[in-house]
Amino acid sequence: MDIKKAFGKNLRAIIKSKGYKTVEIFAHENEFEKSWVYRMARGEREPGLTALVRLARALGVTLEDLYPMKKRRR
Repeated sequence: MDIKKAFGKNLRAIIKSKGYKTVEIFAHENEFEKSWVYRMARGEREPGLTALVRLARALGVTLEDLYPMKKRRR
């Protein structure tokens, strides 16, 4: 799966798990531009580090929770 799509799927799941019915409601309540969050949630855009930190704080999760990386086998 494309990394942007995987991030978007994870972002949508976290937003839903935090009780928001839609991405747009999350964006509005946390003062994010709706289209910015929506594009990330659809896997059309990959956020930079600053954006990840803002999203993690708004959602009350860690960066690892927001952007999980698969562990490599040795």
